[in-house]
Order: sequence, then structure tokens, then C-alpha cells
Amino acid sequence: MQGMELEPTPAEERQLRYMIHKWDERTPLQRSLGLAMMRGHETPEEAAAYLSVGVDEIHEARKGLSGVLYDPGGNKLWFQ
Repeated sequence: MQGMELEPTPAEERQLRYMIHKWDERTPLQRSLGLAMMRGHETPEEAAAYLSVGVDEIHEARKGLSGVLYDPGGNKLWFQ
């Protein structure tokens, strides 16, 4: 991953493990995306800026991330 890899607090990690299926198998970008969303970055653009990656990378990471959905009409990422 070219951008920032974030580390969750123990409480955040517990919550992410609950919300995202197979947390241990996720890429660093997928994990960081989940954490960015949990910290309030709800659009692909916000998450991309927060993680210092491109919006296309956010969309690719999201496609393989069970538990994260995207509403193109509202341009919003959300947990299922």
C-alpha cells in the first residue's frame, strides 16, 4: 500500500473484527479502510484523502471487503 497504514486501538479492533468478516485475512488497505470508516470518513474521497491513496484504490479494496457497502447515489461507504 502506498499510503498510510493505520493501527486500531484494541477497542476499535474488537469492533472491526465483529463488523468485517475474516478480519485477519484482509489486506492492510482493507483494514485501514474499515478503520477510516469507523473514524467518520464516509465517502471514498474522504477515505482516500485520509489514507493518502487514490479513490480507485478505495473502490478496489472495498470490493473484496465483506461487510462494507457503497451507495453510488449518495456516494457513501457504510457497514452492513
